[in-house]
Amino acid sequence: MSDTGFFVLVFIAVGIGWLLGRFTGLKGQHQTFDNVPPAVYKGLNYLLSEKTDQGIESFVEALDVNDATLDTHIALGNLMRSRGEVDKAIRIHLNLLDHPGLTRDQQDTAHLELARDYHKAGVLDRAESLLKDLMQQSPALRTKALVLLTDIYDEEKDWQQAVASGEQILSKRRIGSPHGHGQHAMAGRLAHYCCELASEALKAGDSGEATRQIKKAQKFDPQCVRACLLEAEILEHQNQPRRAIQVLEGIAERNPSFIAVILPALKSSYSSAADMPGLHRFLENFLAHRKSTAVVLFLVDALYEQGDVDRAGQLLASELQQHPTLLGMKRLLEISLESSIDDARRNLLGLQDVARQAREHKPAFRCDNCGFSGRQLHWQCPNCKSWGSVAPILGIDGD
Repeated sequence: MSDTGFFVLVFIAVGIGWLLGRFTGLKGQHQTFDNVPPAVYKGLNYLLSEKTDQGIESFVEALDVNDATLDTHIALGNLMRSRGEVDKAIRIHLNLLDHPGLTRDQQDTAHLELARDYHKAGVLDRAESLLKDLMQQSPALRTKALVLLTDIYDEEKDWQQAVASGEQILSKRRIGSPHGHGQHAMAGRLAHYCCELASEALKAGDSGEATRQIKKAQKFDPQCVRACLLEAEILEHQNQPRRAIQVLEGIAERNPSFIAVILPALKSSYSSAADMPGLHRFLENFLAHRKSTAVVLFLVDALYEQGDVDRAGQLLASELQQHPTLLGMKRLLEISLESSIDDARRNLLGLQDVARQAREHKPAFRCDNCGFSGRQLHWQCPNCKSWGSVAPILGIDGD
């Protein structure tokens, strides 16, 4: 739809709002269109001439603010904001607040929309101030204000404030439980905020504070993979590899798709416990119930390091027949090159290069929320900003 067509639709909506206001205020009286304010016609002329700024000004001037037309003003401002024309949205919502006849609830609604305008414009301090006032003034809009305030602290990476505001949204009986999609999503976000604080504490050498934040994260979301990884890291540093192994194997049990992510930490902990055979037994048992190229490659590399190249190749070839992946094919070609005669070796080199290039251009992780994909695991999706939605890709392109 063209901009002109879009704004003509806005004009129609505004005109309907004006009529509702007129008929609501003059019940029982005979109405005609003879007394339509000239500013409405002027606004339509501006829109048809693609002078949208003047058109909006004319409509706002013509449309009385009352119970029947308040939603029309709000909707017009929201349309401007959704189209990225935040300055116009701010002007419309400020114009609303200039009307002395607004009720307390109407003022609160306009304040919330103005806070959303400032948030969209990146004027976060003004948005934060409006939202804090709104939380005190309007119990009905408190939750909406808290959600937006949490978003602002998230953007500012003020994790302490984000936890403090987000925690008020959750009822205590729902913390750490999946009651309600919105509540569950917020609990997941709060778990990641605590993980951010734990990571900062670890960098500062404060393992006690890091542990406290991890426990808080796990209270919000007992299934949080990131919190468990951080917990295992601390246990490893505290020379408690057996406890770290329990935590990591718990991740593999609850979230098997993350096995490739936890393998390095799992290997380190088993190595610290001087029990590499135990790691191999665990991984072989894992493969008996699930498919994972990453686990197969780990076992293949172990055989390869022991000098058993033929057995490593056989194991990988057998896996690829049942569960083909680009990653597995690339590794099989590398192993095959170790023992091939010259002519075959040249052919395999060409195939290896194709497999390498194909693999290098394939993403390893994808966001379940928006579809963003990449080679690196992000706990917060860089595209849609959702927390905990990025996971390893499974199938031929992944693990």
